Amino acid sequence: MHRLISSWLIVLLALPLLGCIEDFSRIRETDMPRIAVNDREVAMTSPLPADRFNARALWDHYGVSVLQADLDCKGKTLRVSGIVRSVATDDRHRAYIGFQVFEPAKVPASRLRTMSAKEKTWIQEGYPPLVICYLVPTEPSKLATLKKGQTVQLLGRCLGRVKDPSGFKDYVVVLDSCRLEE
Repeated sequence: MHRLISSWLIVLLALPLLGCIEDFSRIRETDMPRIAVNDREVAMTSPLPADRFNARALWDHYGVSVLQADLDCKGKTLRVSGIVRSVATDDRHRAYIGFQVFEPAKVPASRLRTMSAKEKTWIQEGYPPLVICYLVPTEPSKLATLKKGQTVQLLGRCLGRVKDPSGFKDYVVVLDSCRLEE
């Protein structure tokens, strides 16, 4: 009888703990990095002293250790320099600059035949942008002056690594509230 009571007591004490267990295997929209949409949100993200990275070093840092890179970069204001791969707007009409991380590679035709369609496109047309910088709403007017292949420097808040199956190694690094440095 004593054993039965102690078993029930343990179960009753453990029940509240079961409600505290969270399922970390599924990503929720609220867990995704949030991109500032208007000037008011941008003003709330005050620039702190900026760490300097080139786009390749930032992307590599996230490739080596996401946890360490998040500790070093996520939520912080970074000064990122690199070669412009693309200047565009996304499906929500937010302007962004995509940095080139890799130089186009030369591959023998025999090797090219063995590659997937995605890899062939990367070799022939260049890798997709792997560091994406969303501009503050007041900056798109400066986009007209930018050209593919130009080297620029941006100051923005790092949102971290985001899964992207279309990118090399299936991820990109995203920054928001970015301003062009002159």
